[in-house]
Amino acid sequence: MLECFGRKKPIYVGLAIYFLASLGCALSGDIYILIVLRFFQAVGACANMVAARALVRDLFEDKELAQVFSLLMVVVAVSSILAPTLGGLITIQFGWRLFFASLSILTLLTFFGVYFRLSQGKSANVTHSLKLKPVLRNYREVILNKQFAIYAISGSISYAGIYSYLSGSPHIYMELYKVSKTTYSIIFAIIAAGLIGSALVSYFQARTDMAMILVMSGAEFFAFILLNFGRKKWKQLTL
Repeated sequence: MLECFGRKKPIYVGLAIYFLASLGCALSGDIYILIVLRFFQAVGACANMVAARALVRDLFEDKELAQVFSLLMVVVAVSSILAPTLGGLITIQFGWRLFFASLSILTLLTFFGVYFRLSQGKSANVTHSLKLKPVLRNYREVILNKQFAIYAISGSISYAGIYSYLSGSPHIYMELYKVSKTTYSIIFAIIAAGLIGSALVSYFQARTDMAMILVMSGAEFFAFILLNFGRKKWKQLTL
């Protein structure tokens, strides 16, 4: 589809789907409708993620791709820090409906940014066919490619781990280990900072001594151990 319609048109469609789904979530009065609309939110977001990666390949040389993709990972990691915090604050202060309304506003701002600031990238190929049979044949070739399978499975496992942690860690830390919201936010920030650090390795490895990167990573791990050890000792002293 990106080859047939270019890069920006699919982004516009994805943003439109995400905007309408977010607005629908804000107005929803039924949990099942809310779940369906959340699904369409994911569909719109996925379209934009695919187009963004295609634009990176269009606009940058091979030697710059690793650094740019690393920066994209930093954006994902930073969003994993800011989104739960900002979303929680908005929900507590104004309710969950305003949270989805704020997503609609952010989507509109993103649309204007894409329209006025984002480069076009590779032009649309009008000769590219979207007929079902050629599309399925291309999918079959890609799926049967062993190199693609290895990369796809590896990437899926890594993302599955990240999002499993994001969705399950509040229950584990606050319900099972009985940590406070403040302590959980500190633990969450430290681990998210580790995600950012790992994403930055590829970007800075050409400019920074690798030993310094390893020292910084070790210091972060040591800080995490101290935080958990200190919490356990404090509980023992207060019992």
